[in-house]
Amino acid sequence: MSDLRFVCVSGFFASGSSAVVDLLKEMKDFYECSAEIRIIKDPYGITQMENALVDNWELINSSVAVSDFLWLSKICARNRYTPFSPAGLGYSKTISGNFMELINEYTDSLSEYKYKAEFYHQKFKKPYLKFIIDRFRFGIEHVTKGKLKTANRNIPYCYFAHPTQERFNDATKKLFEQLFQQQKKEGFTDIILDQAISPNNPSVIHRYFNNAKMIIVDRDPRDMYVDDIMCGVMYDKDYTSAEAGKRYADRQKQLRASIPENDADVLYIRFEDLIINYDKTVDTILQFLNLSIADHVDQYKYLKPEISRKNIGIWKTKYDECKGAIDAIRGSMPKHCINY
Repeated sequence: MSDLRFVCVSGFFASGSSAVVDLLKEMKDFYECSAEIRIIKDPYGITQMENALVDNWELINSSVAVSDFLWLSKICARNRYTPFSPAGLGYSKTISGNFMELINEYTDSLSEYKYKAEFYHQKFKKPYLKFIIDRFRFGIEHVTKGKLKTANRNIPYCYFAHPTQERFNDATKKLFEQLFQQQKKEGFTDIILDQAISPNNPSVIHRYFNNAKMIIVDRDPRDMYVDDIMCGVMYDKDYTSAEAGKRYADRQKQLRASIPENDADVLYIRFEDLIINYDKTVDTILQFLNLSIADHVDQYKYLKPEISRKNIGIWKTKYDECKGAIDAIRGSMPKHCINY
């Protein structure tokens, strides 16, 4: 068992998980890297790579999965300095100065070797102009029977990677231990990973970490829906309609379909309980993490219940406009729509 513990906090999009992150930041020796961890559950992340390398292996797809994961990691490593900077999450600064070096070691450990090849998918992903130019270059070399070496040989590596489940798990656990070694040296015992694990796939905490806990945060879906509208996430023109509310509820119910009921390392709480029944819910979280009240060294520094109360029942502010959608959500998810 590792002496470094990972506490994964996740929710259902605007379900209030940041409130739990703020609470955990108040605990002794907890570290939060100020960036959401996107390299596990997001498209091209570790979970998708695991499926391609272990569960449903195929020569080209497995190589593509490794390449796509490296692409995602490079994006996440990149810093954002100005509004005009390329997309990035700053992992090289907030997680580890040698983030990409460790990522490359990780993918190498999952691969038997690298080799040069250019399959159709690589050609299809090229920008149109480059695709046409490469066609002509290859055509010239083909027509001259190799006398003119014009074909583009500057192509990325392919990966021959087909690890066992055990090897994949061990390598992934090692990666996260290494990524946060600096925080460990600085005396942090717990690493907060915000949005790293999907709430409908919590079992990965046992495969990807030596020592991990997960807290899933739920909230009144009507408030979540209105939050999405106010933040500009909802772009459907019919977001006020009953049909839009039903579609939203369908997505939310599916997200909750796989929450375990008997995993001692997974805790399910409601945002509203944390804010309104603060003392009781905090005590539940402390017990879940094997902490005492003495570990709560910065109480109210980040999580201020009196301020967060304003985020409860906000659906009422949009009810006249979105009555059809809000009523449909309540009709589809009555157990989750609680008037506090």
